[in-house]
Amino acid sequence: MIISLTNAIAMPLSCLGLAKRFIDLVMQGEEFYALDDIYDVFSGQQKKRLTLLLSGYGCAWGKCTVCGFGKKLAEIHQKYPGLLRLDHGRLRLGLPRIDDVADLVAFYRMAVMLNVKQQPQWLYIYNGGSFLNADEIPLTAQIAIARLVGQHKSLDSLFVESRPEFVSSLSLARLTDGLKGKTLEIGIGLEAITDRVREVLIRKGFSRDDYGRAVGVCKNRGVKVLAYVFLKPLGLTEAESIDEAVRTIKYAFEAGTDEVSLSCAFVQEGTVMYEAFLKEGEEKFIPP
Repeated sequence: MIISLTNAIAMPLSCLGLAKRFIDLVMQGEEFYALDDIYDVFSGQQKKRLTLLLSGYGCAWGKCTVCGFGKKLAEIHQKYPGLLRLDHGRLRLGLPRIDDVADLVAFYRMAVMLNVKQQPQWLYIYNGGSFLNADEIPLTAQIAIARLVGQHKSLDSLFVESRPEFVSSLSLARLTDGLKGKTLEIGIGLEAITDRVREVLIRKGFSRDDYGRAVGVCKNRGVKVLAYVFLKPLGLTEAESIDEAVRTIKYAFEAGTDEVSLSCAFVQEGTVMYEAFLKEGEEKFIPP
């Protein structure tokens, strides 16, 4: 099996060491991809979705009260110290380590190769932050992955996530040019319509207007948008959180959003929400 995996990655000899590291990762049972069937509400058909987890540099914001992805990413980097070793000097110059780009592209190649017989149609990439941010996923890796998706025989859609400040005509063009007419969808964590809930209780760090601007840019480029809406952040009652979610969903569609994903609060370790969950009495957070 190791021989077939190495050959299928089709990398130059200088990158075979990377291939071995990913094979070792798979053999240790570390799951960095998943395949499932998902219903497409637009076509009314079942689609095969390949989900890829990319351990990039981590979310540049990293202040949300409900998100534990930063802690998980740190655990991955600690477990696999050879992956994406940060070189802050090069980052400040906008120059990622060459190995970092190869690592990220190898993640994609490995996941696609392991699922080649299933012929997935959708590719969802989660990097625990903003895919469009070059400080999290190097531009060369973004472009390379988009081109590979554009060349793939069965994949017809790419989904990535981003904060609104990284959504621009240029950042989208880097992906759409490589996709060659295939669908691009951007997931943005709108979470709540009320600025106080979003910026103070959830600490997203952007306004409703920021979200609306990003949607407009996507629409002008022919890119689809999915909005995440958060049900029951800290500081809201059950009734208040339901009302907030309903109004947020309504606004999202009015703003031009194509899809909405309602995310019910779940407690992740290493978050402000987790700390509130451990408390007793009136200060204890109770999930919906």
